[in-house]
Amino acid sequence: MLRHPAYIVIAVVIIGMIVWLSWPAKKTTAPTTNTVANTSIANTNATVNTNTSTAQTQTFSTADLPDRDPAFEFTMNIPKTWRVEYIATTKAINIYDPSLTGTAVDKSQLFIQYYVGKDFKDSSRAIDPVEDTTIANGNAVHQQNLSASGAASAMYPAWLVQAHQLTDIRTGTKNPYTFYSVHAAPTISNDMRSTVLNSLSFDNGTQPM
Repeated sequence: MLRHPAYIVIAVVIIGMIVWLSWPAKKTTAPTTNTVANTSIANTNATVNTNTSTAQTQTFSTADLPDRDPAFEFTMNIPKTWRVEYIATTKAINIYDPSLTGTAVDKSQLFIQYYVGKDFKDSSRAIDPVEDTTIANGNAVHQQNLSASGAASAMYPAWLVQAHQLTDIRTGTKNPYTFYSVHAAPTISNDMRSTVLNSLSFDNGTQPM
């Protein structure tokens, strides 16, 4: 029989440890419901942001080109990765994809020029019938599948002398009108071309067809 208090304390501690170690472990369940719900919300938001046009485009304004010809007055949405330059020698706005090889002109995706007149230029340059349609908040346009003649020049995209889509857009409120000629590279999809053209907003008024 243990009579010394110290022995009693030691015995109690040993018995307590044996009981604690032999006691069955308590099982717990992780909050998987809340975790799954939160993950789903995060993934949904990421997908929406990635697929929206806002996440993939930027708004370009001709006002960002201080040395441009003042006849260029518009804004448009273009892919975020594209860049813009003004070419004074050809009085053109070149919108290009910097990820491609060559000069900025070689990388051209949209090549925009303008002319002033009473009506659209002669449609004989089209290899397909001219199509009348409206875009850009009711501005009148001619769309042409153009095959230009002549040799390529370093100041112009090489594809400009190949078959490609050309959209002439009439703007202004009185005669003579300002017409923008938007040349699209053959590699651009029709959906991309339509999306960019329909985002156009003009600062010099509009004139329906």
